[in-house]
Amino acid sequence: MSSLVARKLQDAAIEEIRPLLQLNHVTPARAKEMLRMGLKTIRDVALVDPPLLLSLGVTNMPKWTAVEIVSDARLHIMQDALELAAESEDCRDAISRRPVTTSAMS
Repeated sequence: MSSLVARKLQDAAIEEIRPLLQLNHVTPARAKEMLRMGLKTIRDVALVDPPLLLSLGVTNMPKWTAVEIVSDARLHIMQDALELAAESEDCRDAISRRPVTTSAMS
């Protein structure tokens, strides 16, 4: 395999685990394990109960770590939702202050 192809494969693998690396206590090795278990996004992790995360077979993970990872994923989701709500409200406010002109519709 050429070094260019190997590099592209490595870059693709890194991009695939990048979202999971945002979570506390998730190392590249742990992220790869989680990916193999079907947990590809922070949302996927947020929807898992910590005992299920443990039962899926992540190696060397104490219960408290599973709880921390899932809690952090849920916090990320809540923060994203709040940011989207604020952005949506800003857009609604900007639109409501802007008059609709008929010349723009012609």
